[in-house]
Amino acid sequence: MKKKLVVTSGAGMRAESGIATFRDMGGMWERHDISEVATPQAWKKNPQLVMDFYNQRRKQLLSCTPNRGHEIIAELVIGGTYEWKHTTMIIGVRGALHYQFINKLDTYGGLMLGYNIHSSSAIGDASKYGTPSSFGGFDWELFIGGRYYFTDNIGAFLELGYGVAVANVGVTFKF
Repeated sequence: MKKKLVVTSGAGMRAESGIATFRDMGGMWERHDISEVATPQAWKKNPQLVMDFYNQRRKQLLSCTPNRGHEIIAELVIGGTYEWKHTTMIIGVRGALHYQFINKLDTYGGLMLGYNIHSSSAIGDASKYGTPSSFGGFDWELFIGGRYYFTDNIGAFLELGYGVAVANVGVTFKF
């Protein structure tokens, strides 16, 4: 499957290459009346003025060089191997209130408080565009769940949560 990438940028990207922006102080709209060069009515009224305005923009492009942001986008379009590795670990404590109202089904709800550790790094050609980073912070989660025991010691569980994880599914063992 071919991966797709969409890049959005603002006028600041072109400004770094020396191309005038429209809205910045001293930009195009301070030197030109927008209603005379950038509307359908302007085209009907004076198409030559509108063409001259945009031809000046195109002419300006000939004297500029791409900045590093443009080069990165071009490299992404041309190709290369790009991969990011993300690792997340949560160390915490959980407290739960259990209530068994159906035989073999253990239902519960509770709160988890923890410390979230996250790290990311670039692999392959992407490594020249990003440096490894890591961060952490305290986190919490509310959860409800249920464990159904198939035997006295083996069961399955399902938890729904708010905060860290939306859903957890797994196998549970009693010792």
